[in-house]
Order: sequence, then C-alpha cells, then structure tokens
Amino acid sequence: MNDSLWQETLGTFQESVGAPQPMPAGVATAAVSAALGLSLLVKVLRIRGIRPDLLRSAQELIEELRAVADADIAAIRAFLQHRDTKGLNEVPVRAQHAVAQALALCVEAEPEVNGLIAADVRAAAALLDGAANAIAACIAANKTA
Repeated sequence: MNDSLWQETLGTFQESVGAPQPMPAGVATAAVSAALGLSLLVKVLRIRGIRPDLLRSAQELIEELRAVADADIAAIRAFLQHRDTKGLNEVPVRAQHAVAQALALCVEAEPEVNGLIAADVRAAAALLDGAANAIAACIAANKTA
C-alpha cells in the first residue's frame, strides 16, 4: 500500500480491506465511505448551483476524511510496531467529529433540494450515518486496546 490509500485504485483499496492484514481497518474504511457519501452532496450542490457555503464546508470535510483514513492506517501501524495506542484513540474521534459535521451539512441542504436529485442527498446522509455507526463500533473496541 502506498503512503496514502488515495493513491490506490478503488478496486485495490477494496481488496486490501478484505486481505488478511490488519489495515486498512474499520475507521479508514468508514472514512472512505463517508468521503464518497459527502461527495454526493457536493455533486448536488454543484448541479443545483446552491449554497456555496455548504459546498466549501463539504469540500473541507472531504479533505479531512481523506486525511483521517490515512491517519488511521498510520495509527494501526504505530500500534503494531510500538504498541502506541495514542492514534487508536485520537483518530477515530477525529473521524467521528468530521462525519457528524458532514451529516449536519446534509440535514441543512436537504430542504433546499427537490426532485430526483434529492435522493443523492438522502443517500449521502445514509452513507454518513453508516460511517458514524462503524466509527462508533471502532471507538468502543479500541477502548480495550
């Protein structure tokens, strides 16, 4: 795997998630899912030409989610090599915060979008909700590390 999972193809990332290796794991996978989900909101805002403020916030959060996914891989590596648990605790909380902010953007945008494209806003929120649940599960598990 490269220094950043974002250098890989989506297919390579998917295969690495299912490989018999410790990373990428739950938080990185959830962050990728969240970034993809939030990208749906970005698409809608661009197509409709609305809410440049939400668009900027969504783009910033996508960058944060991308960084979190890479940070999670680094945190697992640090834990395996040095038994350093700092990243195992900090990175998921950072991911959780970004996903919560992203969900709030979807909630704010939803009333302003109608028609078939509104399904993409709901799909974005559903993907973000799933990511939030996955991250919460990882946070709970990491407390035992």
